[in-house]
Amino acid sequence: MDIEGNKLILSKEGKLKYLEKLIGKMIKILYLIEEEKVTGNSPKDFIYGQLIELNSANQLFDNELIEIIIKLNIVYNDYKKEDFKNIKKQIFEIKNKIIYLSSMLK
Repeated sequence: MDIEGNKLILSKEGKLKYLEKLIGKMIKILYLIEEEKVTGNSPKDFIYGQLIELNSANQLFDNELIEIIIKLNIVYNDYKKEDFKNIKKQIFEIKNKIIYLSSMLK
């Protein structure tokens, strides 16, 4: 990570590593939503934390994470109102966007 002017710069390798971990976190959301009925633990805090992190990381990715943030915000707001199938679709669209961004960096 470097500072260029007043802008923080993340290396290509750093970005790839972040995106790789992000896929795992998105899949974890599906498990947390599924397990909520069994455990009684809400996934809202975890999803909210990811939204905050993505919002910060978005600057390092030159605003390329906006689509992911929007889709995750939909999951955050609607996961209890929507069928799990629709939430799963949103998460896999996020995953595909992450894979696309990773391929653009390689």
